[in-house]
Amino acid sequence: MLNKLSLILTLRKIQLWGTLAPIAALAVFFSISVAQAQPNILPVEKNASATSLFVLATTPQDIGAQLRQALDLKSSGKLDEAEAAARKALADASTLRIRRDLSTSIAQSILGEILAMRGEFQEAENLLRQSLLTAERLPGAKPASTISTLGTLGALYLRQGRLDEAKGIFNSAADRAEKAYGPSSPEAAEMINSLASAYASMGQTQEAEAAFRRVLDIALKGGDRSLDLAAGAANNLATVLKQMGKNDEALNAYHQAYDLNVKFFGQDNPAPMLNLMNAAVLYRDMGNFPVAEQMMTTVLSYRERTIGPDHPETIVAQNNVGWLELAKNSPEAALPYFRKAVAGYQQIRARQIRGLRGDAASVPEREVGRSILGLLNSLSQVSAKNLGETSALRDEGFQAAQSVHTNVAAMALSRAGARLAAGGGELSDLLREGQDLAAKLQQMDETLTKSFYAPDSRRNPAFEQATANDIKSYATRLDAIDAEVARKFPDYTNLTDPQPVSITKTQSFLDPNEALVLISSFGGSNGTGTFVWIVTKQDVRATASDLSLETIADEVWTLRCGLDIGAWSTKAGSDDCTKRNGPMDENGLPRFNAKASYNLFKSLFGGFEPILAGKSLIIVAPDPLASLPFQVLVTQPPSEDFPMGLSALRNVSWLGRHNPISILPSISALQVLRAGAARAEAPKSYIAFGDPLLTGNTSCPSIEPSQECPGPASVAQMHLASSARSSSTLGGVFKKGLVDVEAVRSLCPLPDTATELNCVASSIGATPDSVYLGDRATIANLRAAGLEQYRIIHFATHGLVAGDLVSADGSLGEPALVLSPPALATADDDGLLKASDIAGLKLNADWVIMSACNTASGQIAGGETLSGLASAFLYAGARTLLASHWPVSSDAAVRLTTVALGELAKDPNIGRAEAMRRSMVNILDHGGEFDAHPMIWAPFSVIGEAGQGHM
Repeated sequence: MLNKLSLILTLRKIQLWGTLAPIAALAVFFSISVAQAQPNILPVEKNASATSLFVLATTPQDIGAQLRQALDLKSSGKLDEAEAAARKALADASTLRIRRDLSTSIAQSILGEILAMRGEFQEAENLLRQSLLTAERLPGAKPASTISTLGTLGALYLRQGRLDEAKGIFNSAADRAEKAYGPSSPEAAEMINSLASAYASMGQTQEAEAAFRRVLDIALKGGDRSLDLAAGAANNLATVLKQMGKNDEALNAYHQAYDLNVKFFGQDNPAPMLNLMNAAVLYRDMGNFPVAEQMMTTVLSYRERTIGPDHPETIVAQNNVGWLELAKNSPEAALPYFRKAVAGYQQIRARQIRGLRGDAASVPEREVGRSILGLLNSLSQVSAKNLGETSALRDEGFQAAQSVHTNVAAMALSRAGARLAAGGGELSDLLREGQDLAAKLQQMDETLTKSFYAPDSRRNPAFEQATANDIKSYATRLDAIDAEVARKFPDYTNLTDPQPVSITKTQSFLDPNEALVLISSFGGSNGTGTFVWIVTKQDVRATASDLSLETIADEVWTLRCGLDIGAWSTKAGSDDCTKRNGPMDENGLPRFNAKASYNLFKSLFGGFEPILAGKSLIIVAPDPLASLPFQVLVTQPPSEDFPMGLSALRNVSWLGRHNPISILPSISALQVLRAGAARAEAPKSYIAFGDPLLTGNTSCPSIEPSQECPGPASVAQMHLASSARSSSTLGGVFKKGLVDVEAVRSLCPLPDTATELNCVASSIGATPDSVYLGDRATIANLRAAGLEQYRIIHFATHGLVAGDLVSADGSLGEPALVLSPPALATADDDGLLKASDIAGLKLNADWVIMSACNTASGQIAGGETLSGLASAFLYAGARTLLASHWPVSSDAAVRLTTVALGELAKDPNIGRAEAMRRSMVNILDHGGEFDAHPMIWAPFSVIGEAGQGHM
């Protein structure tokens, strides 16, 4: 199913990336900025894009036919076929003698539009720029010939968050449209509207207001033919005015937009209903509950009747009514609405992660979070009033909160599902059928939505009803497939779509000495709050606070400044960290803010200290907490805010000193690990991959690794390791769907990792040939090594976080580990071991160790990396991961891993989390001059199975 944002972006006949597409791009701004009712942008119905009209008028007949076919296929969502037709037209255009450049420019523009829809941003941008250059070289070329391409390019930049560039492009497009069609033309107004969207996205509300007012003025003078443009401009103006606090003016603009849309579309149409909902939210925010309730229930009733109770637009309305009831202090009345909203979003998200490009029908995570937050608030308030229902309500909240953690990581890992679907067997057959059904559902939903948004004179009720019936039938079969996959292949379901687990079932998997901690935090314009559950074998505790996600993120970043030298690697980062914690000390070590750490501990665990005492902690937490090793939290008020030196740091009451800690990507992962049958021990001890063949770049440091196994920490080596490993950012590296191996090769070399791996291998008696370095550290050798035979698999290399690697469809970044890149990238080997590749491996490992930079954290709000890599390795058969949170020096990595492995060798029953706790405490208490600093002893998190008796 489509969410509202994707719905709007597919409404127009010209589709997402045609001339008017930049108008739709404003939905990106409102989808992250407007509380409760969003997105707010109304469709603009046109007959054809300027590009398609230009094609009809100017290209040779055969190429024009190919491009018309490409546009038609694009409009119907058949992007593979549309791309093929456009590429054929582009190739044919190059053979022309007459009108070659003109036809080439047009073909480049249309192919760029198609690739932009697919998320192939880099190639799309190149084609659009080539189209502009080609058109500019044409003799007597008119500015009008490039307006459509400029609009597409601007929308592409806006979608990528390149706001300054988008604003510049839209400025140019608006100027050309004014010159070509006149300053008061609808064509100029459309480009000005796009420019206004860029202003709004940049927070330049005054400029946005002025531009939207100008669009509205032009459109109103255009009469009936511009009513839809005028309505959209009025709606957009209202939302900007609301952002500026001009509520009365905003209400007037919303009402104006409603009246204009009723005149153009008719009253019984989604467009005026959206205006009505936007106005209702504003009435609610202004405290006029009766008017807000009347409007909201009208819209909800309309949507339930026309597009069904499970459509994303209907769910938005349910959410809004629920928040209205909460505002009225009626949590009992709010509960049914939030329950429907959460259930509806869970169903939609389960479908959207299925396909090759599941993001195409994605639901905004802020909207899902808004419904879960509303549900948790309602449950908490009802529970306080009805103590007899506390247990059931607490369990309902516990299960709902788990859904906050099933988002981008699961969608990225759906690539593993795509690969499985291409293979054979029962699972692949079911996955292929599900993907086909999902694609058909999406196409039918787009078709039905377009029909709903057409003026009454162009509606076809019989067609709409028949299509709705088909959608229901297809959805029923899709649900049946989901149920069959979950029943027969539960591990796959837990990889791509982890299901909530009840409190009772969670307790059944816990040992008496364990406590599971679930944390869910919310923030932004939706409202704020943090909910914590502590579950032991015999007890359950829960608390709610107004601690916001933004506050947590800020506190996590303060702590990271005291742990990660890489946070200081830029001037902006250094200035910010200095402001938070003061400058680095005389030894070049960052100051750790123990007071901030204690405050965060109290915010999350205050009052829970007795139930946590002596327990091994299993923690499931979202971003940004996933970016922090919990062992650095301070459990007692520190004697110094910024303790430095051996004595002061050793006296801090670290959580990691008292409690073994392990992390899970989801509670369902615990279910899989604990419920799985015991496996025979792998016959071989150790295999490792590191020191990949990388050429580096001018910013890379020169590292002369020691050939000796490490002793106490060296500050100089810490800085060198951080400098080399902090450079592991690639951004968009795809060329025609494949990774640019030269970009991978330009990452900084890591020669010190060779010593690290050889030292670990030596410490456990592994043979030298089990360490794959340099030209041996390749994807091909990894696949041929028989990894299922090894108990310990060790990676010491760059870790690319989810945001560093832009996926081929442009929206889902997979985390990856860097190995030696091949001469040329292929679909099977590009030098990157991605999460979806890992999920396809067969492992029987007790440990997977990743002493790569940022593999457990990603960016500050990048716990998706942890979730993605951990889920993939656990699905492949690993029991436990040991992953670093920041660029850890090889000295520290060797000592931490070898001591932990040694502790387990002495007593296998202590569990891996306890072995790691002992290793950390050993370095903290018995290390050298700098070893008591948490950046040395605390970089790793234990992820997965870590408890006693679960070896």
